[in-house]
Amino acid sequence: MRTRILLLLILGSLPLKAQPLGYLNQDLRAKEAYRGQSAYMDFYHDLALSQEDVDISLSGLLSIDGYISSGPVYEKDLARLYPFPNTLVVLRMSGEEIRRYLEASYAAWAGPEGLLLKNRQQADGSIRWNFLNSPSNFDSAGGISYTVDLSKSVGERVRISTLADGTSFHADSLYRVGITSYRAAGAGHLLEAAGIDPKDMENRIVRRGAAFRDILRTRLASADTLRPGQFRHGHWSFAPQAALDSLDEDLKRIFGLPATGWHSTHAEVMSQIERAGGVYLMYPTNQPRPTAAPKGYEPFYISHLGRHGARYALGETVYTDLWDIWSRGHEKGWLTPEGETIYEAYQELYPSVAHREGQLSRKGQEQHRLIARQMFRNYPPVFKGKTRGQAVSTNTHRVIASMYSFLEEVHRLDKDFSCEADYGFPAQAILLPGPAGDPSWPAAVQRKFDRFMDDRLDVAGMLARWFVQPDSLVKHPYRFLNDMHAVISDLDNLDVPAPAKLYNVFTPEERYRLWEVYNYNGYLRFGLCPDTSPVWAEGVKPLFRDIMEQAENDWQEGIRLRLRFGHDLSLMPLLSLMDVNGMGAKVKDPYDVADYWRIFDVPMACNLQLVFFQSKKNPEILVQVLLNGFEATLPLEMAAPGSFYRWDDIRHIVQNP
Repeated sequence: MRTRILLLLILGSLPLKAQPLGYLNQDLRAKEAYRGQSAYMDFYHDLALSQEDVDISLSGLLSIDGYISSGPVYEKDLARLYPFPNTLVVLRMSGEEIRRYLEASYAAWAGPEGLLLKNRQQADGSIRWNFLNSPSNFDSAGGISYTVDLSKSVGERVRISTLADGTSFHADSLYRVGITSYRAAGAGHLLEAAGIDPKDMENRIVRRGAAFRDILRTRLASADTLRPGQFRHGHWSFAPQAALDSLDEDLKRIFGLPATGWHSTHAEVMSQIERAGGVYLMYPTNQPRPTAAPKGYEPFYISHLGRHGARYALGETVYTDLWDIWSRGHEKGWLTPEGETIYEAYQELYPSVAHREGQLSRKGQEQHRLIARQMFRNYPPVFKGKTRGQAVSTNTHRVIASMYSFLEEVHRLDKDFSCEADYGFPAQAILLPGPAGDPSWPAAVQRKFDRFMDDRLDVAGMLARWFVQPDSLVKHPYRFLNDMHAVISDLDNLDVPAPAKLYNVFTPEERYRLWEVYNYNGYLRFGLCPDTSPVWAEGVKPLFRDIMEQAENDWQEGIRLRLRFGHDLSLMPLLSLMDVNGMGAKVKDPYDVADYWRIFDVPMACNLQLVFFQSKKNPEILVQVLLNGFEATLPLEMAAPGSFYRWDDIRHIVQNP
């Protein structure tokens, strides 16, 4: 009895596991709010707009570089998500007053040349940039749709079109506006700029509401999962595009990131979830015709490096390994209802993919035929008369088959085309050289990666959705999740239709995070990460040298096409080495990598084309650079619009090749 009482006392003293108040379905980044509509600010506007007596929300940034991760939200998180003890104040404002309020906000925020910035030279001689005015007063609006034209004079920039529901917005109408108690007290002087006399504030106030943290708690309880990216609280944007481009450049200065290559990757992936498949992304087909060359120039030679086309998932036994886990879980009764649904879908898929790992699909063959057709269409002078080519591939079957699919299509289009094709070990050393040193990471980098992975992935939570006893089935949780995501990402590559239920195994945010971890892994290996030695980039220097040297040899021998076929393992480090489209970015923070180096930029059938142009009147040779059929940039001065660079500059783009 004494033992039982003691045990009850001990158990009674243990803290109960905290239950989440609700969930947030996506990451939120304050950086996105400086350039227009963002999920970050939609999250805060929603707190006011969730109140029945609020028509429009006016709110500023709560953090200069805030970051809110998705997942469960606990009571202890409320102060982090809303770091100030502000309360809601609802007041009456006319439409014109709202417009003037926004005019004052944006006047302190940005101008025709971009963000309003200041800089200071540091002791080491470097320049540090900062905002000229406090971002806490960069208020935007929710509940209306409007544009901010930075080319116009202050006072004439903001044009409000409608309320969020599409009804008309009127300058002389009165609206119930939700603001913070901080702003209602006069902070930032935005209300004064709108024409509201501070002495008249009490007459304007409809009511003083609850603390925003309490409103957030209630929202989480009622909605369970908040989805800021799906809120319909109106929309706003900057104009014109040139001003927006300047804003992007200024954001790079402010946050100390590379000056080229910045993307809003999370938004891009959410708008096209297939990008989360990374290297399994299907080759794009919407390429426009490339920009015409300067007058007098004609194409005469093309150097092409391509990856094999769409294939089945990679890994000697990946399909079977996954089948063993799902089928054993089913037999043992260790699957949840959701897990049983996945098992049934995978059981339907398995017979059509078993033991076909890594094989080129018919879609992969067609991708290379498409690339050949586009090349023939875009650069007809190269194929005029009898055209000679040289083609080479690694000794991997899917690469060989990709090469011959390309060549067959060129032969179909150009009956005078002749080409010598080869594959095997002689080409392997050039096309797939591997790292030029020890590819292992320092222990500190491995710890950094592990912390990032643990933060980004709720491994236990995902496994618990599908398995009653995860530990009994899944010995290597991350490897299982990575393999499962790879197989799902690869479904579009297959020649057989896939069960629709497999596409919903992961949520879109989970898919993004799995990609983000995989992408960071790829950057550490194949990018120019300051934390690791660039042994893979060093390893492809012979490939870069071969491309440069073979070009001039081919001209002398009358060869017009030099076609190389290989793998992403060479393309990724080569694109980083050459800094194509900013892929040479050097980023230390793993949370920033996704906006600078994206592994989905090397999709199935990825290809880098250097198209050479010559002129009878000008001895200077120009090269148009294409990545996946789109005009691409190099860290060089363009000789002409349309990604035309001087051949002499490109040859020296890599140091000590």
